[in-house]
Parts: sequence; C-alpha cells; structure tokens
Amino acid sequence: MQGLITNTSSLKISLLDISPHNKAILEFFFAGAGSRLFKVVAKTDADAYIVDFDHPNAKQNWEKINKDNHKPTLALAFYEVKLENTIWLPKPLSTQALTQAAEKIQQLLKNNSTVTNFKKAKKTISQIPPDNEVVTPFDITKKPTVQTKPINTPFKSKKLVASLAETKLKENKKTEASIKTKVKISKPVVSLKEKQKRWDKLCGIAEDIKNPQTWKSEVTLYTPENYLISSLQDALRLAIQSQQMVQIKYQSTIIYFIPKTLQTYCNVSMLSDDFVELCKTPIKKTDVVIGIMNEKTVEQANNLLLEKSESLYDLEGFIWTAMLLTSSGKLHRNVDIKKRIMLRHWPNLTRIETFPHVVRISALWSNDAFNMLEIAHNLNIPQRYVFAFYNAACALGLMEHSPDKLKTYMQHSEKKETSKNRSLFSRLLNRLLG
Repeated sequence: MQGLITNTSSLKISLLDISPHNKAILEFFFAGAGSRLFKVVAKTDADAYIVDFDHPNAKQNWEKINKDNHKPTLALAFYEVKLENTIWLPKPLSTQALTQAAEKIQQLLKNNSTVTNFKKAKKTISQIPPDNEVVTPFDITKKPTVQTKPINTPFKSKKLVASLAETKLKENKKTEASIKTKVKISKPVVSLKEKQKRWDKLCGIAEDIKNPQTWKSEVTLYTPENYLISSLQDALRLAIQSQQMVQIKYQSTIIYFIPKTLQTYCNVSMLSDDFVELCKTPIKKTDVVIGIMNEKTVEQANNLLLEKSESLYDLEGFIWTAMLLTSSGKLHRNVDIKKRIMLRHWPNLTRIETFPHVVRISALWSNDAFNMLEIAHNLNIPQRYVFAFYNAACALGLMEHSPDKLKTYMQHSEKKETSKNRSLFSRLLNRLLG
C-alpha cells in the first residue's frame, strides 16, 4: 500500500509553517535518529504534513493547502488539537513522541485507504440493479484491526515498545504538564533597563579613548588564549573540517558542536550568570578536553538533545555571544587600533545576539575600509560597541585584514556603484534588498 511505513521505506512528510526553533529540532531528528522513519519531500509528493499550530498564520495556511490536498497532519502545539485526520504532537518535542507519531500517521493512512476502498465498493454496489443478488465484498460492520505492534525503529530503548495503554497515559501526563507550564515557556517582555544590563555584559562600560596616540594606556587589553573562547574556536575548526560532532568538556560544562545542522548544545544556559562567568573567567587550556564523538556517544547525544531542546543554540550565535562576553568591549592585546579593516559580509542578524548600532556598524564597515576609531567617529557612537562588534566578527572570520584583499573588495564595491552621488541610505537599502 503506497505511503505506509515499512522496514525499508520512510514516511514522506512535508514541513509547512514551523517556527525556526522547532524546525531546527525536527531537521536534527530527521538527519539522525529519525532518518529511517521520516523523509522530507515537497508538498505534492508528501504522504503527510507537519505544521506548527502555534506559529503565526500557520493554521490558516494549512487549511488552504489541506482543502485541496487532504492529507494526514502532525500538528505541533502546546494545547491539544482536535481536528479530523490530524494527530496532535505536544510540545516540547521528544524522540519518543516523534517515533510514536510516525506509527499513528501509518495507522491514519491505513484507515484512510480502507475508507476509500469501502466508498468505491459501495458505489459499485449501488450501480447494480436491485433485482440482482448482491454479495458484499467485505464485512462493513467489522472494525479495522488496530496494529499495536510498534514500528521497526533504530531506537533500542524499552520505553519505545510500551503498550498503547501505557503510551496513552504518558501522553495525558505530558499534555497536563505542557498546559501547566505554558506560562513559564512564554517569554516575558524585557524592559529597556534589563536590555541595557545585558548590553553592558556584552560590550562593557568603558569610556571612549581620549588620546589615540597613547590609547593602550587608556584601555584594558586581554588575551583570548587564556579563556574558553580559544578552545571553542579550536573545536569549531575541528567540527567544520571533519563534519562530525565534536564534544568540549571543561569541568562540569558539556558542549557539543553539530556541523551538519549548524547547532550547539550547552548544558549551561547562554542567558545565565553561570555562562557569563564561564566566558569571563581565565582558564588553563590544558583543562579543556576536545574530541570527535564516536558512534556510541553520538547516539547518546541525539537522545539527550531531543529531550533538552531548550539547550540547543545556533552555532554561529553561540560563538558570537561567547566572544562578546569574553571580551566585554576590551581589545585583543595584539590588535592594531589604527589599521584599516573591512567586513567581508554581514553577520546573520537573525541568528546572533544584537546590541545597539550593530546594523549601522555592519553597513559602514562592509561599504569601505576603516579603523575602529573611524567607525565610532563617523557613526557618532561609543567606541565600546565597535570594539565588541570587531571581536565577535573576528571570532566568526568575518573581518578582512589583508591590504591586498581590501583593495579587491573596494574595487569591486566601486564597480557596483551606479551613481557617485548616491546617498549612504540608498546603498544600505540596496544591500538589504539585494
């Protein structure tokens, strides 16, 4: 029967409107533990849909699509969803819930196929003259047999082969817990005062340099090699080169770099004071253990990540924030503050933690070569924001220091100019739109 899960085929699903956070979790699951259960395809080729009903306009868009292509749907939501041909998948997502969802979709497809066959048979019967003797092709009063045997999955946990009764009980408890914690999950409105406190941690509170000639006597310098950020950068290079999961251990802190999904797991929240101290406290590099994870540890990590999705972060954003907290507006001991540099390309503003003037700094520095003091002067902003931006951008490899390459960038930029009198605002607008 087409579209059903077997031991050799995956359920073809299409992701409709889904929040970036939950989409990242699903893609991570599909790329690893759930690769035998699900296969992401286009809407027209899908056996079923997955929709995040908590995402803006997701339900309305799904209703339009489902009107013409009525297919089984997995509905992600904090509160219970009761719709025809739809299975509710309560948040937060878990390995067990996703695995059980695959089995439920399989059963829906079987039931839908049974109903379709019955309608065809009923239509055929109705076309036979009443004088003829009719033999019903099957007993329509008999309920379809429900397959209680779990599907063949790559998981070996005994929890995944629980009875349907036990599974239902667990789902009810999970539903109640999700509803009770709904208010806790919702993020409160952050006041300007709280934002400023966070910005002070990221960018420091240092005053501007008064005398550029003797600037080193006015600022606090630091050496990145004495902090965790140096090991994080080493681990990042290893993960990218090997394209395998890399583990970083420092005391009780565990961090995973996942290059295939560009994600990071950290058992210390990035927004916590503990993470601030972790970044700001000098350490011995020999105390940090970095290594490529083997098959066993990757499997253990996969299960952990799906259970603790709140501890998953964007990889680029994680390095960016870690560097900001480490430097806190200070400058590298070997930096040349008067050297002109340029931004190779904008940081992804949707993935990084921002602070005042990030967009303006990105725009000006990507348009021409300036030193840090010139950027602050031209934009009339505190220097600490420029220093912080420079540190974080360097950690992601976004800054160009080579004079030869700077000339190439600038020449390329000049060729793209269509008018010498075009305003800075017009150039920025074209970059944002282009």
